[in-house]
Amino acid sequence: MISRAASVCAALLLSLPNLAEARPRAAPVADTDVSSCGAPPPAEARWFYFGAPGDHAAAPAARRALQAILDAFDGDLPRDPRCLHVEVLDEGAFEQRYKKIDRRGSGGRAVGFHSAKLGVDSTVYVQPQPGQGLDVVILHEVLHAFSHRFSAEAGRRRLNHLVEGATEYLTRELAEASLGVPRKAFRTGYGDYVRFYDALMKRLGDNALPVLASAYLGDGYDAFEREVDRRLGPRLRECGHALEADDLGAALQRLSARAGSDEEARSRVGTKTPGAR
Repeated sequence: MISRAASVCAALLLSLPNLAEARPRAAPVADTDVSSCGAPPPAEARWFYFGAPGDHAAAPAARRALQAILDAFDGDLPRDPRCLHVEVLDEGAFEQRYKKIDRRGSGGRAVGFHSAKLGVDSTVYVQPQPGQGLDVVILHEVLHAFSHRFSAEAGRRRLNHLVEGATEYLTRELAEASLGVPRKAFRTGYGDYVRFYDALMKRLGDNALPVLASAYLGDGYDAFEREVDRRLGPRLRECGHALEADDLGAALQRLSARAGSDEEARSRVGTKTPGAR
């Protein structure tokens, strides 16, 4: 079950890939000069610049995650990923920080999050746990940090599960390509959302991934919805509202409906968009 916090926190990764199934990983990027990013972290800081983790225990994971980002999106990102802050917290500190966005805490289900509600839109928070793929967690959270427009526009339409689905879909694509973690190894709470994106990407065709990435990283959700609806007929928002109700079957049914059967499909799914324009 996914916590309500997924709708207010930019990411809630519930579990991690089984790394026993992972293939050998590519060599990570080396530390870079981050002097242009701002003041260096104080000696007692629990955070480091994504591009210069130094000798922190999480450094190898951070370097692999950064390499995956650069392999896929270098030159297409809204800002330099090396300047993001990665804050590594123990369980108690993580829960304390998490409660600033949800007073109930994560219930032990979250291992990472990013939220502009904390007033720091350039920081991701992660909690190392034995056996977890920390590089995958960092990758997921960093993607959220680059999706503010996409997330805000989708959030205004109450389509938070489409945001998590897009984030996790891209995370798995990058993890398989750069980190050697096969998609089948993932066991997260976002499985249904990813299955929806699998179907959506197949319907959109060969250039679907660049279309999604461009919208996610810059053009925003509204642009993505317009492009999906232009190609497939008006449906993405209604699919998203079916996902909000955790009804994958209805979302897939709406996605696969013929353009000429829009009204019939809309009545079957029963997800009329509140306040739709």
